[in-house]
Amino acid sequence: MSLSRRQFLAAAAVGGSLGIGSRPPVIAARPLDILILGGTGFTGPEQVEYAIARGHLQGNVGHYVFVSTLSVYADHSTTDGQREDAAVLDVEAVTDPGGLYGAHKAACEQV
Repeated sequence: MSLSRRQFLAAAAVGGSLGIGSRPPVIAARPLDILILGGTGFTGPEQVEYAIARGHLQGNVGHYVFVSTLSVYADHSTTDGQREDAAVLDVEAVTDPGGLYGAHKAACEQV
């Protein structure tokens, strides 16, 4: 019996989710310096889980750096206004609906 492409992909997806045909990751010889951007997004969680399974990121992280977008900064007239200690937008002070994204993002980063 031959499978249609759709049936094959569905069976492969089920098999993959059950771990059929996959091997456990091999522990790395030494931890690597890894930079993961968007660790909560499209492929980030899988990349982080795989790196941890290989022995990376466990107790090896010297520090985390959070990089925001320029949307949070109150002053866009110069790049001097985009330093780490620069003023950020305040949700209560924003009157332009277009500025709410940056203000809300800045508020989230304060939590």
